[in-house]
Amino acid sequence: MNIVKIVSGKIFFDEFDNTELNPKWEMIPYLPQRISTSELSGFLKMYHGNPDVYLLVDEPDNEFVLDIRNNYRPQIHDIYAGIVVFKEPNYNLELLEYYDVSKAETYVYEYMRLVKTKDVYIAYGKNTLSEPWEVLGSGYFYSGKKIGLVVKGYQEPSPSFDVYYFRLYRSNRIQIINIPINYKVQLLNESNTILDTKKVLDPYVGVIFTQDDIPPYRRYFKVFNENNELVHTSILFDIVGGDTFYYGAVLNCYINDEKLWEAGEYFLGTFKDSEIPFTVKLENPYENDIRNISIQAVPYDTNPGYDWVKFSNTVDGTYTDILPIEVVSANNSITLYGKVIRDTSVTSSIEPYKFLIRVNYS
Repeated sequence: MNIVKIVSGKIFFDEFDNTELNPKWEMIPYLPQRISTSELSGFLKMYHGNPDVYLLVDEPDNEFVLDIRNNYRPQIHDIYAGIVVFKEPNYNLELLEYYDVSKAETYVYEYMRLVKTKDVYIAYGKNTLSEPWEVLGSGYFYSGKKIGLVVKGYQEPSPSFDVYYFRLYRSNRIQIINIPINYKVQLLNESNTILDTKKVLDPYVGVIFTQDDIPPYRRYFKVFNENNELVHTSILFDIVGGDTFYYGAVLNCYINDEKLWEAGEYFLGTFKDSEIPFTVKLENPYENDIRNISIQAVPYDTNPGYDWVKFSNTVDGTYTDILPIEVVSANNSITLYGKVIRDTSVTSSIEPYKFLIRVNYS
């Protein structure tokens, strides 16, 4: 069995590491002199001025999490910068940094987070990465389906609002589905520390882990059976909140470019010179390699035709009953070749010969 990622939680990440602004951003009003991604490498800089400037992307319809990291230290009143859920100018939901005389001038919410569930938004902040998230506020808001960054107000001298990254993703949950009931799953970090353990009560739901770290982060899983025996250790994944994983995923198999289904049948044709050639494509649609694969024909009920089926890596290669395949790489496919080679000592029949194709892997 294997664990593969089938859904990515990533919606829109911008690390501002290009000199040109990502075209997904919309600027309101359009004043390109008020931003820069080239003045300071690896940062977006937004400058105060008149009027206020919004930099926006499409807001997801459903729940999401937005994380930003910024460097902004206003030392004067009446200037602000931060996250905005945009409806129209002067009617928005905003999470802003401002000059707070009650705190040291070195204190800022360098890390800001906005979490949406239905129409409820919860704002969080923290000064350093190692601190826990502090809840800053919450409320209902019906947005105009745009979200992004804003600089408001203007006085001299006003600092620029410098943003390291903007990371928009589905949730702070990680889900693994298709695990048998009463199995146990552990979530571990790259230091091999167990972060959480869950027991499977419903194979359709599987297990769900909640993580407060800012993605992407690296994690892996261990799966234990109902006797608490370790049955699988996954690879180390780069994870984004909202990722969904599948335990026991299968390769897609195509015969002569037609997808093979477990409950379907495919007519290969009739013999010509006692052979029926065909192609097999194995497709790995997942984000990690699948290894130690083999393909072979196996009986269909009591039908005798399966032992006439052979496979090869190349069209003119050696055809064998069981063909081993080292790997099908992530998001890739390979093409194999098959033949049904009739045993000429067997009397011809108008009845079809049927067989199943089995693809094994570990």
